[in-house]
Amino acid sequence: MTTTGTDSCRVCREPIIGAHVSTTQKKYHKECFVCHQCLEPFKNNIFFEAEGNFYCEDDHSVLYGARCAKCGDVIVGKCVSALDAKWHIEHFNCENCGRPLVGSTFIRKDDKPYCKVCPIDSTKKKNPQTQEICANCKRQIFDGTGLLLRGQAFHASHFTCATCCEVLTSTAKEYEGKLFCMADYEKNMAQICYACRKPIVGRSTSAIGKIYHPEHFSCWKCEKPFDGAPYFELNSQPYCEAHYKELTGSVCQYCKSAAKGNVVSALGTRWCEQHFMCMGCFCALADGKVRFMEWDNKPMCKRCYEKLPSDVRKNVSKYKESEKKFLPIMEYGR
Repeated sequence: MTTTGTDSCRVCREPIIGAHVSTTQKKYHKECFVCHQCLEPFKNNIFFEAEGNFYCEDDHSVLYGARCAKCGDVIVGKCVSALDAKWHIEHFNCENCGRPLVGSTFIRKDDKPYCKVCPIDSTKKKNPQTQEICANCKRQIFDGTGLLLRGQAFHASHFTCATCCEVLTSTAKEYEGKLFCMADYEKNMAQICYACRKPIVGRSTSAIGKIYHPEHFSCWKCEKPFDGAPYFELNSQPYCEAHYKELTGSVCQYCKSAAKGNVVSALGTRWCEQHFMCMGCFCALADGKVRFMEWDNKPMCKRCYEKLPSDVRKNVSKYKESEKKFLPIMEYGR
């Protein structure tokens, strides 16, 4: 829905002026309303919401779609719902002989499907003529010892877990081209990066009650990774020092950057210590030894101020007649 308003954009945090996108009580600039994962505009304006973010159809399927009970990969398109799970159509086959079971009657045992022709005793060996052959060693694969990878069959014992390096069994799982034993796969799947919503395999960064891929732990405003640099928390999100100070008002009035050193608070704003100086003669004012006046919202030492035409000074005095003539010595602080 497109409306008009003056609120802040949910993505860039900048004010919204004019037309924008509004959905589920959140507002966005049109150019900011993109997929949270791939940052691309939504094709045909089709998007899906998950955990407060919006995703295109492809990324939503990868991150939140159903996974096949046989291969563990995301299911895109049609699937089979059976045995309290979902399956790729080509993977819903008899556990014993491999016969396709879509549209056929099957028998359930140990949460696995069997055709009515095969004996339920899954320990019975297959006919050697139909036995699968390992693509690596070219030897037969017997029941309970194989893995199906990218359409080819292998002995599971040819591979080791990417995490613990133990020899794998037929229960191993693949993720992003790596193989894991079931224990490490389930452990890794339990850790989801807060930024990209993908499982974390290997190193992770914990901060503000969340877990991230190290390269995804970045400033909420500029998205630059911290890489070990300090971060600052604001509204439960991490910010780099510059943007934290920008959002909390600690920006130097002179250089327009994050105020550094002993931050000077004066004239209703903040200043870097070295930048708090007379706008007329540029003498330093931060030490408090020189009294100053306000001129055009900037500090001016008393000597420079008294050089102004008397009628100008008189008008300034009238304008500020309800205020004290000289400002008090400023406070120091962040």
